[in-house]
Amino acid sequence: MFKPTREANLRSKFLSSYGHNTKFYTILKQYKEDWGNTLFILDEELAKHYWLFSKHHLFIGEKELSVRLHELEVTLVDENYINFRFNTCLNLETVVGKEKTLLHLQQNSPVGLQKSTNRNASVIAVGGHITSMQWLPKDYSKNNNDNSSYLAIAVINKDGGLAALQPTSKELSVFSNLHAQKLESAIQIWKYNASLDEITLEKILVTSNFGAVTDIQWAPLYTDGNVIGVLAGVFKDGTVRILKISHTLPKFSRINTPSLSFYSNDPLLPANNNYVSRITCFAFHGSNKLLAGTADGFILEFELPFLTQHDNNGNNNNNNDDDDDISNSSPNYKTFVSPGPISSIVSIRTSAAATSTTPAAANTTTDRNSMILINGQASRGVAFLDANPIQDIYAPLHEKSNIKPTYNYLLQDVLVTTQNLESAKTLSLRSLQDTASETLRLSAYITACKLSEVLGHPFMLTGTNAGDIVIMNYSRKFLSSRGKGKASSPLKIWKFQADNTNDDTLTLIGDYEKLEVESPVPASYMPKEVMISSVAWNENVIGASVYAAGTASGVLLIERLDPSKQSRKI
Repeated sequence: MFKPTREANLRSKFLSSYGHNTKFYTILKQYKEDWGNTLFILDEELAKHYWLFSKHHLFIGEKELSVRLHELEVTLVDENYINFRFNTCLNLETVVGKEKTLLHLQQNSPVGLQKSTNRNASVIAVGGHITSMQWLPKDYSKNNNDNSSYLAIAVINKDGGLAALQPTSKELSVFSNLHAQKLESAIQIWKYNASLDEITLEKILVTSNFGAVTDIQWAPLYTDGNVIGVLAGVFKDGTVRILKISHTLPKFSRINTPSLSFYSNDPLLPANNNYVSRITCFAFHGSNKLLAGTADGFILEFELPFLTQHDNNGNNNNNNDDDDDISNSSPNYKTFVSPGPISSIVSIRTSAAATSTTPAAANTTTDRNSMILINGQASRGVAFLDANPIQDIYAPLHEKSNIKPTYNYLLQDVLVTTQNLESAKTLSLRSLQDTASETLRLSAYITACKLSEVLGHPFMLTGTNAGDIVIMNYSRKFLSSRGKGKASSPLKIWKFQADNTNDDTLTLIGDYEKLEVESPVPASYMPKEVMISSVAWNENVIGASVYAAGTASGVLLIERLDPSKQSRKI
């Protein structure tokens, strides 16, 4: 009886997933050779090798960007102003084997873990619950010697400290409730130096006037000069605000007026109008459009000013007719898609490597072959292709995701968590018949998850409500010849634990623990202080093995996984 070879097995998997594309098949075959035997070590040199096939963005120089986007209007504040509103000095006890070390975390002061854990990592007390974070991708082709990376994190805090701040509080719900309770919010910009393995605080922008900030994303564009990047955030007053982050901004400031704002209603309506903006989430759709979801189940599409000029309320200024300006403040379209509030939108641009014969050929503006995933309070999610949303619709998805879906740009896989909160599944939405494959099942509820959305390396980063940080090469399950779960080996690399005897002390366990792909232990609820609320990969070639993880107790952890890049300080 004929027995298929491993080569034939991979070829058949490729044809069923990607169709006939000989050049991409060659890329994927080499991808399997490079990454297939790697369990837990992320080699930055390999990430550099696949940079040509990573996601590339539109370049807009500082001078051109200054014409199209307003500067932030801020009020200078001092460090005491920040510390009074965001102050969570903690004690952190690290445990590795039988060795224990007590560390005192001061506000916004990084503490290295090299001596206590012998790992290239640092921890920081950032002053409150970390709701979102993202690294800024930079143009490696223009400056391949730039060792700096920028991390933006969103932080909220309120009177009563961490004990009063629940991860399930009203301020973090999908409804707009700015005035529910007094709450402080801020966006912090941190700079990571890959050559020194050091992270320093660059900016703190207080955003308390706008309510809690629940999601932040860097705009998909490259820039230069004085501009670090363009950051967008959705706030609990139901508004998406665009912030141009410049090097010349004060280190500590309070934002009065953003660079640009988007609303679900007409911003020119009278202030006493009962209708308020109800935007709950957003996603960049290429470099010139922004998608937003609302609490009443609509999605909206807005024009961004990177290709056209706008005023501060999103009005198009390319036409001198005032009536046209008022009408242009409305979105391009507004469509009802969900019987309940929308919790997340993701726009997945088609990989150039998977769909064309030339590397790095991805569109830098709106890609009409983008797939849009929408999740909300409905029983199922929705996905459709932007080029033909009526016919090319993958709806309903057989299961919705309880956290924001993430995707691998190169492999074109989408990772979702299902209604069983302890499991994650991988979707390859390439045909109407595609179904999900279970990737991971843990003994805790998954609260954050991230794939490499720019560089496309195969490592999955997961955070749980039990304080676990788990890493796994998820592609081994799909690129291996047998395709069994045994090919994947999740590794718990950190675990946060609460100290029942001291509310101001957390324990960080640095022992590696190999996990089962499908844990037989049922999940249970844990103290909210140890919950991993957000994780993010550094999507730059230099420092590609660096990740960040944040907790509900306000601890930010940064680690570099490539052992060849270990700091000399150890």
